[in-house]
Amino acid sequence: MGNEPGTRMSPSLRIVKDTISRTIYNREEFDFDPTLVSWSKQGVLLLNTALTVERGRPLSHQKLWSYFTERLLMKLSEINSGIIYCLWGRHAESFRPYIDSNSNTILSSAHPVSAAYQGIPWECDHFIKINSQLKDFNNLTIKW
Repeated sequence: MGNEPGTRMSPSLRIVKDTISRTIYNREEFDFDPTLVSWSKQGVLLLNTALTVERGRPLSHQKLWSYFTERLLMKLSEINSGIIYCLWGRHAESFRPYIDSNSNTILSSAHPVSAAYQGIPWECDHFIKINSQLKDFNNLTIKW
């Protein structure tokens, strides 16, 4: 899947794509699915700390979703181990206490949008680290 006509990428997603291009594919052109459906089919779950927002008001529903996010992370830690969590930004980092770090991996980074605001590359090596850990664990990698 490539950039399908009419599919507009958010600034954050564009930065994620650029980072993957730089860190995984040595800046070579690669087939990127802007819907991220291909990632979900490989077992990647993307979760924002809030699942809804008022237009033009970032984080406006943060408190509304906190309880759900906390309980989801606690339940995942309870029933699964070996999950690789990527916490991007301060808001995501605040949920670290709800993840069992003894049986899961937690990677932290600034949020891609913070790099966009600063006009700098997003320095995040999570995609490399995830593939390295998956390769060591089960000889598989994610096709980002």
